[in-house]
Amino acid sequence: MSESSGSPLPTEKEEPASPHSSSSEFKTSTVFVNQFQTEAIPAVKQEATPKGPARRTSKRPGGRARGTHLTQDKAEKVKELRDIGSCWLCAIQRDECTPGSPCDRCYKRALRPQADLILGCDRTKLPDLKDYFIPDVITSMHDTNTLKNFVNRHIRRFTGNTIRIKFTFIYGLPGLDHDVVEFEPKTNELLRQFQYIIDPATGRQDRVEKASPPLGITKFDNEDTKIWEKYLNDLVEHHLDGFAEICFEDEPNDFQFRLLKLMCNLKPEDKNEKLLLREMFRLLMVTYIMGHTVTIPDASREQYLSKLKNFRSAPYGRDCSPRMANRQFKYFFLTLHKEIMNSVLRKLQFLIRSSKGCTKWTSAFCTILGLAMVLEDQQRTIHLVTDTDFAQGKITAERAARQAEDTCRVIDDQFLFLASLFRWKYNRQFNPLRDGVDKKNEKIFGPRAMLFINEVDNLVREKCECLPCVIRLPWNVY
Repeated sequence: MSESSGSPLPTEKEEPASPHSSSSEFKTSTVFVNQFQTEAIPAVKQEATPKGPARRTSKRPGGRARGTHLTQDKAEKVKELRDIGSCWLCAIQRDECTPGSPCDRCYKRALRPQADLILGCDRTKLPDLKDYFIPDVITSMHDTNTLKNFVNRHIRRFTGNTIRIKFTFIYGLPGLDHDVVEFEPKTNELLRQFQYIIDPATGRQDRVEKASPPLGITKFDNEDTKIWEKYLNDLVEHHLDGFAEICFEDEPNDFQFRLLKLMCNLKPEDKNEKLLLREMFRLLMVTYIMGHTVTIPDASREQYLSKLKNFRSAPYGRDCSPRMANRQFKYFFLTLHKEIMNSVLRKLQFLIRSSKGCTKWTSAFCTILGLAMVLEDQQRTIHLVTDTDFAQGKITAERAARQAEDTCRVIDDQFLFLASLFRWKYNRQFNPLRDGVDKKNEKIFGPRAMLFINEVDNLVREKCECLPCVIRLPWNVY
């Protein structure tokens, strides 16, 4: 954020700067949207499943005929497959999968001329991607033992002087009151904080060292997580439009901002789709909070900090943040961050593996799109965290750059896997952004979803000259 906006990006191993990884020169969400407006991939002819000699006599919708049993060998294979799960290609194409890597079906697919092998025979469960999307490089500092050691190393004692402050977690949105306690520092480390401010002239994020008041939290109660969750839910319920305004306000192009606004205006009729979209917005907000500094409002800064026993007005400028409390707040939000990411990935997995076909296209599209926005924010945070480590003398500049690039590249690879699943699930036979709208589509989606699809299509057409040319290349080029 620009300093004039009063919303600094994170600090102290606290958190986004510079481009992500080598493959992230272009916006992930931009690439994803345009990809599916233009690309068509060949339909894969499904192999016939051998039919048994006996016809079904049971009227049950699935399973074996009544009174029949599997052979021991077959039963063991079924149990093994149930434990490891079907590979994604077999699940999406509703084919019978087999244990092994690759499975029998994927082995035969690989032998075909011009086989599309980008997905491969993969049985990854989507919730397992959580640890890639929320990597240790930005979570280790919020570990309980790490926090305790940090406190013991830099704080001599807490004075008992408690101050209740309304903190700002997302600039421009309502804050939350919380008690913090003044401490006597053992070192000067907690009396400073690095903040990253966007220079409006250059667009670069400049590292700025600021004074930090000696305030922290003395009580850690798991019940507090409920307070933070309620706060997050209130923001999603009542301030979603305001968040969309803030989220991309520093972007030179308004494409992502308008895209997020379209997602916010989409009101699904299906209950499960509503829940999934709500989870996606909660994930966007908590990711934003984790990647930005918690600050004391400028208008009431003097009022709050004058209660410090050793108050000095001069050092504390705009966007003042108590570094210790900021880090402790993130401890609670990290728990929510992981829970919500897991929930979104679990719901997305159910959506892609389901047999609902095209009816859930809009929900899946918005989820992948939202994840792209989340991961862009994560990658910015990763760069700031490693840059702060360098500024504090913990690692060299070369190691900081390499660690950030490697971590972001892994995120890019895992997101490519998600986008490939979406592509295989929907793009072979059905893509409203590519194929246009007809009466049949209106029946499938309903008027609200069709309005959203049309508006996204119009936005991409409007911005096509401004978007990176790489998005028009075939999928396997990048």
